[in-house]
Amino acid sequence: MEGRLAPGERLRETVLAEELRVSRTPVRDALRRLEQDRLITPVPGPAYEVYRPTVVDLEDLYAARSILEGGAARLAALRKPPEIDQMSHVLDEMVLSYDQKPSHRVLDLDMRFHELLMLAGGNPVLVELHNHLAVRLRHVRSQSGDITVRRHQVLEQHRQILNALRRGDPNEAEQATRAHIAAVGEIARQAFAERPIVRR
Repeated sequence: MEGRLAPGERLRETVLAEELRVSRTPVRDALRRLEQDRLITPVPGPAYEVYRPTVVDLEDLYAARSILEGGAARLAALRKPPEIDQMSHVLDEMVLSYDQKPSHRVLDLDMRFHELLMLAGGNPVLVELHNHLAVRLRHVRSQSGDITVRRHQVLEQHRQILNALRRGDPNEAEQATRAHIAAVGEIARQAFAERPIVRR
């Protein structure tokens, strides 16, 4: 999740068991779980590779995210719930964290900002669907750096979402959210197109 294993990197059960100093059984169970979450894919060997999303995968993933979060933003603007103030505090922390290491702290805060946005919508079904995507999104985003390469743009887009929520403007809240996700989705697509596949 922190990006230490690159997309396309080969994983072998026996090697992992030796590195982790455990038996092969828990490693095998962990690999199956990672496969279910679509974080790794089986390859001949037998082995696995760290999942490398295709352009279509990224388009589908960010489109689903845009629909869910855009809808939640629309609902949140109509409700004006307490999560809006919490989002503001998270954004303040993001501003400070951009100047610090490690970068996954920024990603943690960004994920929290968007979790609060989903909760602010007040629809538990939307939250559940968003949570289903969270693991795959976290993996892709840690690999692509979708919020670290354009710091000022990301922060400004978050402010636009917050301002629309505070004004209670559902159209603007949805549009600002969708525009933000489209922008970071494009960064992710570029990052994976330029990243070489690592083998070991």
